[in-house]
Amino acid sequence: MRILKIFLCSVFIFSLFVSFSFGESDESKKMQSIDRLFQQAGNYYEMGQYDKAVTEYKNILRDGYDSGPLEYNLGNAYFRIGDLANAILSYERAKRIVPRDADLKANYRFARAEVREDVLDKRGIWNWRPLKVYSESLTINELILILSGTYILVLLIITAALYWPWILRKFSIITLLLILSFMGNLYITWHKTNLVGKEAIVLDSEIQSKFAPIDSATKFFNLYKGMNIIVLGEKSGWYKVKRSDGKIGWIKKEQVEIV
Repeated sequence: MRILKIFLCSVFIFSLFVSFSFGESDESKKMQSIDRLFQQAGNYYEMGQYDKAVTEYKNILRDGYDSGPLEYNLGNAYFRIGDLANAILSYERAKRIVPRDADLKANYRFARAEVREDVLDKRGIWNWRPLKVYSESLTINELILILSGTYILVLLIITAALYWPWILRKFSIITLLLILSFMGNLYITWHKTNLVGKEAIVLDSEIQSKFAPIDSATKFFNLYKGMNIIVLGEKSGWYKVKRSDGKIGWIKKEQVEIV
C-alpha cells in the first residue's frame, strides 16, 4: 500500500513537471513568434511598405498580444498611409498604456491637429487644461496606487491621533490636503474608469448624426473623420453618441470604433 502511494505521488509530481515544461515551452514559442512578427513589421515600416507593416502589427494583436509600443507603431503606420482615423484610434489605445511617452504625445498632437474637431466649442470641466493634462498623464492603475497611498496616510494619521491628539492639530493642513487629494483622484479615477468602453473614434470622412436611430430621422449635426466621441448607448445597430460640445445624436455602429 505504501509503495502504491509513493508511485501515485511520483506520477502526480511528474505530470505537473511535464505540464509546466510544455506550458512554458508553448508560451516561449508564442513570444518568439510575436517577436518575429514585430521585427518583420518594423522592417516593412523602414522600407516604406506601410500597408504590410499595418498587416503584421494587426496579426500580433489578433494573437492576443497588446502593448503601448505596438499600438504606437501601428498608429504611425496608419498615419503614413493616410488613415488618420485609425492612426488616432491606435494612439488613443497606446495612451492608456504609456501615457507619458514623449514621442507618442508629439505624434498624437500632430494627428489631432488634422481633425476638424478642434473648431468645436468644447465644454465641461474635463476640458480644463490642468485637469486634462494631469488626468491623461496617468493610467488607471497608477491612479489607484495614488488613491491607496493617500488613503493609508490619512488612515495612519487619524489612527495615531486617537492616541496622541496633538498629531491631528500639528498635521491638520497636511491631513486636509491628503483628503482633498484623495477625493480629487477618486473622482478622476471614476471618470476615467467610466469612459472605458465608451470612448470612440469616427472612421468615416463625414457622418450626419440623427435625432433618432432610424434612417428616415431628421439630421442633427456632423461628425468628421478622427473625431473623439462618447458612446452613451446603443439600439438596433445604432450608437447614441455625444460630441465634445455636448450635442447628442444617433449614428450607425459601423461608422465608429470603440477605443
